[in-house]
Amino acid sequence: MVLCLGVVGGCGDGAGPAPSVEVVLSVADVRGPLVLPLSDSVASVVCFADLTAAATGSGSATWLDGTVLWSTGSHRDVIVGDSSLSAERVQARWNGTRMLGGAVWRSTWRLEYSDPFTASVNLRYRLDDEGEVRTAGAILTCGPEASDSTQVPEITSIAVAPASGEIEPADTLRVIFRAEAQAGLWRSEVRLSGPCQATARTQEALGYETTDTVRLVLPRSCQLGQSPVVEVSVVDGAGRRVTRQERPALLLVDRTPPDVVVLQYPREGPGTTTIGGRYFVGDSTLLTAYASDNHALAALDYEARPVGVRRTFPLADSAAEVSLTVRFTPEWAGRPQVRFTARDLVGLVSDTVASEAGAFQVYPTVERPIAVAGFGFEVRDVAFDLRRQNLLLLETAQQRVGVVSLGTLALTEQIDVPDYATDFDVTPGGDSLILALPGLRALGVIDLARTPHVVETIVLGSLDTAAGQRPREVRALANGRVFVSMSGTASRALTLLDVDLRTGAQRWRADAGDRGYIGAGILARSLDHTVLFLNGGTGLLQRYHAASDTFGSLHSPQLTDWRPAVDLAGDRVALSLDVYDGSLQFLRRVDALGGGYPPSALSSDGRVVFSLLSPLGILRSRVEDGVLLDRTFVPMQPNMLRVSADGAWLVAVAQQSYFSGTIGLVSLR
Repeated sequence: MVLCLGVVGGCGDGAGPAPSVEVVLSVADVRGPLVLPLSDSVASVVCFADLTAAATGSGSATWLDGTVLWSTGSHRDVIVGDSSLSAERVQARWNGTRMLGGAVWRSTWRLEYSDPFTASVNLRYRLDDEGEVRTAGAILTCGPEASDSTQVPEITSIAVAPASGEIEPADTLRVIFRAEAQAGLWRSEVRLSGPCQATARTQEALGYETTDTVRLVLPRSCQLGQSPVVEVSVVDGAGRRVTRQERPALLLVDRTPPDVVVLQYPREGPGTTTIGGRYFVGDSTLLTAYASDNHALAALDYEARPVGVRRTFPLADSAAEVSLTVRFTPEWAGRPQVRFTARDLVGLVSDTVASEAGAFQVYPTVERPIAVAGFGFEVRDVAFDLRRQNLLLLETAQQRVGVVSLGTLALTEQIDVPDYATDFDVTPGGDSLILALPGLRALGVIDLARTPHVVETIVLGSLDTAAGQRPREVRALANGRVFVSMSGTASRALTLLDVDLRTGAQRWRADAGDRGYIGAGILARSLDHTVLFLNGGTGLLQRYHAASDTFGSLHSPQLTDWRPAVDLAGDRVALSLDVYDGSLQFLRRVDALGGGYPPSALSSDGRVVFSLLSPLGILRSRVEDGVLLDRTFVPMQPNMLRVSADGAWLVAVAQQSYFSGTIGLVSLR
């Protein structure tokens, strides 16, 4: 219930002593009722009452608090509640506090309730001299009243559509009725009973007659094989109710099959109705089926073909959600298909929701022998010393070279270097290790066949110190030459130095790059040391052949600033997933489960590209046609791959920090 009070007029305080005063409260006028709709089925009734407070006597009185007592019913004799008024509110409504004898106060009060009502307004006041508390009251009616001659409301007609035949749960039943009332129609209600329950209410706003169309949605829980009963009730402004029933010739049946929607939730992003994806054995994906029926579901059926997996999920409602984590076992390898159907209680079956042919592609996961070792130092790069079955670690930050046994991954030696080394390479045959020492503007040479290992230096002469020219990368070739790419603070410093290890002669290679300018100067050689590839950037991809001591023509790689991966004899070159032939003609981009440019390596025979896809592991793609073949899981997140010249080993390197590095050694045989 709601009470709203608004002042239209009043009077101020008076003064003067008096032995006694009496206040009489009366209703001068009532305007209304005004119906305020709050929703389609709820309204309230408002009346504006002009109240008069007349004081007799010669004393004065002070307004205190009050109450409003609400009554409804045809004779307004049913008390339904009360509302309290504070002294502050009462005094505000009168626009004053003390009233003198002989004064007359007037104000307009707004009263609002959820039904036509009678309001008994009782206001307390205190005699100022005597302290006695008295009450002044007035009664007013808002809305129609019924006398003995007022006719009760009447429902003159009811029509139901459809009127006969079959109807299903979740269908809409239209009820059209006409009603009239001398006391005004206040509210109507349509109820469905029998096999299920449903109710719709309409606020009628005190009109004398109405024709309403009410739509009832049959609940999904309706019992089949029965007929519904329609009941219409109306209430007039005096609170009198009449009811009338209608029994349409309808039979509740279920002819509608259920519906299924399936969402797949990938590793990242929201769910999608496009079911499928590319996975490896050992991966998983989440499928969620949302089944619904107009009546009641019985089960959800799931099948994976040709995997041979079938599952039935019993259901017991009109709507259900089933989540299924699909784990791709070896039986899933290939192009499987998943299928979902739902059944309802009467045996109707939904359309099949299935992944499109080929939408799922599951690749094998190959378990290859792998050994992992972590170290408390930076691992900038690795090189194979196959003659002694060792793996050499470049520890740039620590100014050392680590020696690790291929058989055990045990660290067997640490070789101190007189300067930080930015790159290293093993000479053909594995006799020596060459290091780039930019701080000394020199090369370091370690004789791997002689112990203890010591570092000898070869000073690089004629460097342009004004341009900050320093050695950056080194590659040792089969003709006894070591190529050194230079870094610097000016473009003129970016050149290639040829160092002959046999004679000690040094010369600048003006035939490298663009008349000697080599840009980024990234060097890579074939595993047999016969071919060198230079990637200096756009227009600076070039091949060098050791036997003829000549550089080939310049090419523009699709991926610049990237170290090439080369096979045994230099017949295949890979820049990430882009594969070129030995003459640097682009062949194709191999498939490696997605875009981007992951680190890669070529097998020694040039038939396979190994690439990294964190956190999935090492992928293997065929060069011949670019097809993705399989995945090998590694328990680390590497960022570098290297292959041994004999094709027996693949090493993965995780450069974690200056003080931490991990290697994983994978056997390829």
